[in-house]
Amino acid sequence: NLDQFAEAAADYQVATEMSPENRSLWHNLTLCYMELDSLDRAGLVTDTIIMKWPRYADGYNLKAQVLLQKNDTVTAESYVDRALEADKYNINALNAKGGILMNHENHTEAISRYNETLRINPKQAGILIHRALCDHHLDRYRDAMADYDQALTLEPRNFVGHYNRGLLRANVGEDNLAIEDLNVVLKMEPDNTIVLYNRALLLDNIGDYNGAIRDISAVIKDYPEFW
Repeated sequence: NLDQFAEAAADYQVATEMSPENRSLWHNLTLCYMELDSLDRAGLVTDTIIMKWPRYADGYNLKAQVLLQKNDTVTAESYVDRALEADKYNINALNAKGGILMNHENHTEAISRYNETLRINPKQAGILIHRALCDHHLDRYRDAMADYDQALTLEPRNFVGHYNRGLLRANVGEDNLAIEDLNVVLKMEPDNTIVLYNRALLLDNIGDYNGAIRDISAVIKDYPEFW
């Protein structure tokens, strides 16, 4: 909890030797190595977890997370599939599969995985936002908007939710509502240049030229060559 991951890993290593059948110790040791970017060590620990508990779905999920951190998407997906073989209702595996499919731009299949996770637990703001993003890519704007609205009801200060909904509102011509979302985002991150740039475009659209100049000036100050 103090972000002293090297010290925590050393303690967990000793703890696993003292209590080798305590699965949570191996799990936490993996997380420490991942935080330290010691991915080869993390991978070896996940191999031990899988060997000791071959029906433990989250062991395969952990292995997949390590592989994703190493940018090995193909092998990661195979471990996610093995997690789903062990437990077809495992939320972590379903979410991971949805994320991989979304990265492959297979948005329809990603939505089906997110639908399954939301049937199990409908109050997952992050998954609602991911499903909304898939719907946005498929031009299903009404479905996407409904998911963003629901996600922000669950987490009113969700940065990504407000930003994505703002972009969607801009896409359908609801400029004033889009500006409201970007205003919320900028209260959280006042110096976010990308958000300032997008708000400037919207302010220009509604004729608030002074506001647009203010935002664009802030962008130019940070990026003077951004013509």
